[in-house]
Amino acid sequence: AVSYPYSASPEANGVVRANLIYGGWIFERVAKNEEKQDKVHQCQATYVTAMDPKGNLPTWLVNQVANDTPMCLAAIRKFIQKYPKKIEDMSKIAAEKLSKLNQKKEQIADTPEPDSEDVITRSQQSQQQQQQQQQ
Repeated sequence: AVSYPYSASPEANGVVRANLIYGGWIFERVAKNEEKQDKVHQCQATYVTAMDPKGNLPTWLVNQVANDTPMCLAAIRKFIQKYPKKIEDMSKIAAEKLSKLNQKKEQIADTPEPDSEDVITRSQQSQQQQQQQQQ
């Protein structure tokens, strides 16, 4: 594992950082309730994590963090309800970026790989140019 550089909390001697093995969210669509007249879509969110908190932390603290982390969904829900236009705009931007990324991937996939002789020739040319510049 690699510690993520974070300027507000730099690495320091005597401070233990937890090791996150894996973590993430699983969002699954829940079948719509046909009895409801409104068009409410629902999903189930599951938070999955495996980590080693390291250090000598009390069990109650580790459990509190584990229980509080998924509660951030309540804040996300409030944000979505308060700023639906912002969410719509963000969704459009994300879709555009994803489309561009997929186009680049397709271009890369369609690009033929150079044969090994061509790669060797280019490498030799590069080495010769570097030698000439050094002289």
